Amino acid sequence: MRVAGYIRVSSEEQKKNESPKIQKELIENYCQLNNYELIKIYDDCGLSGMISNRPALMQCLNDAQSHKFDELCVYSISRFGRDLSDTISNILLLKSLNINFRSFKEEFNIFSPIGKVVIALLASFADLERESMLARMKDGRDSKRNKKEIFVGRVPFGYIWNKETKKFEISKKDSQLYLSLVEMYLSGKTLDDICLYLRQNKIFKEIVLKDGKIKKQYLTSSSILSMFRNTAYYGVFIGNQHIYKNRQRTGERKDEKEFILYDLPALITKAKWDEIQEKRLFNKKKNKKINNTFDMFLRDNCICGNCGGKIIAVNNKGYKYYTCFWRHTSKKKCSIHNKEKCTMPLIPQSELESRVLSEIIEMLSLRRYKKDGKSYHEKPILNHLLQLDIEKLIENVSSELFRLKTEASKISRKKERLNQLLADEDFDFSHFKLSYSECNQEEKEIENLIKLKSDELNSQLQISKNAQDVIEFLQKTNIEEIIKHDVKHMDSPTLKLFVENIIKGKIVCIQLKLNPEIVVTRRLFLNLNPECIQTFLPSILNTDALLSEALGPGRPLLPGLSAALSPGRGRPPAAGPGVGL
Repeated sequence: MRVAGYIRVSSEEQKKNESPKIQKELIENYCQLNNYELIKIYDDCGLSGMISNRPALMQCLNDAQSHKFDELCVYSISRFGRDLSDTISNILLLKSLNINFRSFKEEFNIFSPIGKVVIALLASFADLERESMLARMKDGRDSKRNKKEIFVGRVPFGYIWNKETKKFEISKKDSQLYLSLVEMYLSGKTLDDICLYLRQNKIFKEIVLKDGKIKKQYLTSSSILSMFRNTAYYGVFIGNQHIYKNRQRTGERKDEKEFILYDLPALITKAKWDEIQEKRLFNKKKNKKINNTFDMFLRDNCICGNCGGKIIAVNNKGYKYYTCFWRHTSKKKCSIHNKEKCTMPLIPQSELESRVLSEIIEMLSLRRYKKDGKSYHEKPILNHLLQLDIEKLIENVSSELFRLKTEASKISRKKERLNQLLADEDFDFSHFKLSYSECNQEEKEIENLIKLKSDELNSQLQISKNAQDVIEFLQKTNIEEIIKHDVKHMDSPTLKLFVENIIKGKIVCIQLKLNPEIVVTRRLFLNLNPECIQTFLPSILNTDALLSEALGPGRPLLPGLSAALSPGRGRPPAAGPGVGL
């Protein structure tokens, strides 16, 4: 028998009791006593059992799939892994490959009934041990943090945590940068001015990564503002304030009793820190502008076709318009983000909103329209209301009908062959009677199915014809005015929801090449569905009389049409001033 071994220890304490040497000798002695061939011993010493993709373990499992050994031996199940799900899945993988798993400490193998039970139990105990170990580590870490023997979290910019002295120390280079930022801010420079100065002079913040590499990064206005608000720089730092979940800050704070106060060497005085706060609050009030764009329902729904920036809504002393963010913002902001000023012109509110709504209504009204020299026709709204694709249904039913007819032909040929056997001298009448009876029964079932599918196909063809009649009729009627009526009675919040739900993706605004001052939108793609139509356009659903007229007397409505297009379905939008179309 070919045998492989796996050994692992993750700490110095374990090396004393379960050293790699002891594990290795145990596996070698087992092979010698039983005259087994030892193929290889896979070694993951120094790695935690919680790491699922340990190199030697991955190599061991790959070799197992290649059937390079017949049995895998370990000192104990905890050496193979401490995560319950990973351990069980790896052992079951070995079992599925018909490879035995043997643990010397627990004295079992996986192919015995007791072994199966023991594996599950011991893996559970290994998982419990891991959870207990993590809990002890957390308690120890919290205890040390409360005694200020360790620091957990992000060290304030300009300081370093000395693990030997267990105190904060000033970083000479970063502290000088912080003091220069304070001087620039108090001298009258804005945060954007400071960021631009740092970029022009290539002044970076250095971040030490886990692998020891240094990453250079520019300071942003938000990070500088965060520094100015931090009390650490006048000597008081409050730690352990925030609640985290999956290493992400939740936004909630802990009880003040859990806060930990650290004493830091001050970089500035308390008076200067107060001066920074007064300056910050003054700038906040000074820069606060009232930009009432509540009634501009295309805000957050458009992007610039020139630079890809966001189209924002602006209210400049009553003159409301849409424009690209990189056209509206300052040159300073563009320089900070390595952007050029966008050439997108200002688009009056009524002009862009009327154009977008007109295009939506044109597509909803089932009319063909031309754009950029090409003819477009949106998929009929009726199919979306019925939640079916008639052509696809017809294709599926036709395919099934063809298959049934093919089966019927096979049964007919089988009956013919049975009839030819009557002339055979060794003819067995009892067998013939049984086979012929089975063929008749199958033939009858197939004929019933063919009849049902034929009726279904005729019904679908009639549905298709009726649908085309309805579409043609709706194209002749003034359904456009019906949609306009609903849109005009929507208020701004409802219009915003309507546009967001009816249009796929964002609205792209582009300039005409011949006349850059004129802005148009690229072709819109509608996201038609019954819920959207029922919610925002209730009047279009109240068309029973129109449909009866379209189909004529004696012709049935489409299956499900009365339910889908019944009057009163859907919530009518709240009445409001509306938008001129």
